[in-house]
Amino acid sequence: MEEQFLEIINQAIHELNEDLEYDHLRNVTIETEIFGGENSIDSISLASLITEIEFLIREKCALNVVLADEKAMSMKNSPYRNVGALLNLITEKL
Repeated sequence: MEEQFLEIINQAIHELNEDLEYDHLRNVTIETEIFGGENSIDSISLASLITEIEFLIREKCALNVVLADEKAMSMKNSPYRNVGALLNLITEKL
């Protein structure tokens, strides 16, 4: 299932980047920076991305997951910092 979650993350990032047009989001890898670094998206874009990922997981996998909660927001190492960290958050929650 991890591979399917990675595909969902990639799809959501590509859809978001249609509006943002960030160069670093054109070729998404497990190391692609998402939030909190030099090449990161803003908090509003992050909220949109997380919402879209939750929606796609529900639609494609018939699973409900909440990725933006107090625990995730207060983690020392942000689970939104890159694609790999976000994938780990999804697999931990499910």
